[in-house]
Amino acid sequence: MKRNWNRKIIIAFVILSFTAVKAQDSITNVIHKFKPYHDVRLTLGTQKYEIILPLLLENLGDIDEVYINSFSFHPDTYYAGAVYTTGSFSASYVYQITKKLGLGATMAYCSFYNNYLDAETNVIVGKSVRNHIGIYPKMYNTWFSRPKFSIYSSMGLGVGWVFKNNTVGEERTHKTYWNITGQYTLLGFTIGEKLYATGEILGYGTEGIVKIGVGYRFNSFKKL
Repeated sequence: MKRNWNRKIIIAFVILSFTAVKAQDSITNVIHKFKPYHDVRLTLGTQKYEIILPLLLENLGDIDEVYINSFSFHPDTYYAGAVYTTGSFSASYVYQITKKLGLGATMAYCSFYNNYLDAETNVIVGKSVRNHIGIYPKMYNTWFSRPKFSIYSSMGLGVGWVFKNNTVGEERTHKTYWNITGQYTLLGFTIGEKLYATGEILGYGTEGIVKIGVGYRFNSFKKL
């Protein structure tokens, strides 16, 4: 009798253990099951070289060109000073379709400016400002994903506009043209869950070489 009870107890224990393991696996699968979500982020970037913004396709098309006075550059009279930048500002929306693939769009802005100086006295006689705006679709490929940390690469290509304003004394010019622009980022990362910090390095394009920012993930616009 005792042996029979021992067997029954052992069998019951094995069945209960197996059932508990299966239940735990089911719970784990439900918890880690991926659900598509929306993602918005705002970033600031360092922008060093103005030439990379139009991707070497600067003068594809003039939209508008207005001369208040005929502006001519005279290097023997004045020269362009050091170029400065505001850095880049960008806003992005991403719809994360799968654990690895996200599709979205980005709007980016940055500005470059420099003074014109008198060739003899080095006194400031004018200024040049170039405002760059880009809008383009973007694709994200997530290489590594955990609930509070992810690593990704991204690429986007679209259209941009450049607004140039030059002033020297009473001579002024304004020129607007469009170009092909975008952004490629080799390495980006996020830290956090819904509200998170983001950073990118080794970038090329309108958004800058290095970026930092914040983002927010959500499953439905109704819950905002």
